[in-house]
Amino acid sequence: MRAKRSLGFILAFATTWANAFCFAEAAKRYGVDERLLMAIAKQESDFKPHATHTNDNGSVDVGLMQINSQHFKTLRRFNITEQSILDPCVNVHVGAWILSMAIKEHGPTWRAVGAYNAGGKPEREADRINYAAKVFKHLERLTKKPLSLAAEPKTVYSMQVIE
Repeated sequence: MRAKRSLGFILAFATTWANAFCFAEAAKRYGVDERLLMAIAKQESDFKPHATHTNDNGSVDVGLMQINSQHFKTLRRFNITEQSILDPCVNVHVGAWILSMAIKEHGPTWRAVGAYNAGGKPEREADRINYAAKVFKHLERLTKKPLSLAAEPKTVYSMQVIE
């Protein structure tokens, strides 16, 4: 019994360590902040690698970063299958790529963070604002520093605290 519990702890720790490595690697590859990626994962799945959610429109969100099925067609062009999205590292890399695309479109702003979840359509502005505020709270907890929501994410990325 004790061996089973020890093995479970070791496997859980190894998975957590591997996922942490994936966040750092994906952040570096796509030029986004690792802590911001982690805050998004906290908001999206509470760090549950096999989380899934079916949306009202029939699309499905999958994994740590809750990658929406609307991206599956594009991802297949890069040999990323629906099955491979379940791999936590692949999922984090895809999430980082999606965030980097939002930043390219909207600049390093909270609007880009909100667009990760709500997209860029004008009628989704309130959803973007609400989502960005939730991610901001997770980011603040992860950094253990008081931050200012008035600061754009570029300032938050470098962790310059606005006093």
